[in-house]
Amino acid sequence: MRFLIVLLFLPVFSLSYTVLPVPDGSEKIIKTWLDGFHLALKYGNSGIIKKYFSEDAIMYQCHRDEDLGAHWKPKLRTRDELWTYLAEHGTGIRFLLNFCEFFPNKSHIKAMLSIFGFGPPHLAPINFLLHNNQTYFGFTEYLACGLATLNRC
Repeated sequence: MRFLIVLLFLPVFSLSYTVLPVPDGSEKIIKTWLDGFHLALKYGNSGIIKKYFSEDAIMYQCHRDEDLGAHWKPKLRTRDELWTYLAEHGTGIRFLLNFCEFFPNKSHIKAMLSIFGFGPPHLAPINFLLHNNQTYFGFTEYLACGLATLNRC
């Protein structure tokens, strides 16, 4: 009887094992980037913050549009505007790593981050660029405002 129970649960255990991501070393790289980035935000220096981004980095921020009432609207922030905004408002911003993995050629890392303090809490798929042993925030894929927000109680 015990053998039958084990036999029934064996496929479930094997499925759950194969679905888990395989560590590839990218998590350590992104966590190191996040630690440095959060420290740069704490000091509020746009010159230091800039060093964590590629030259053509872009970020979308969801914000309330006064004309639309309660609706959220995306605002594109690029280069100096982005770094200045992060320097002025960065102390309340937190990025938390959910998942990451190397691209096949290992020149990029794709990551899914939870972002707090940059509009409503939301999930953002972000591509990090690797160049000369440095990690840079490359770009974030745009998710429609409100569709990737996190529900918080």
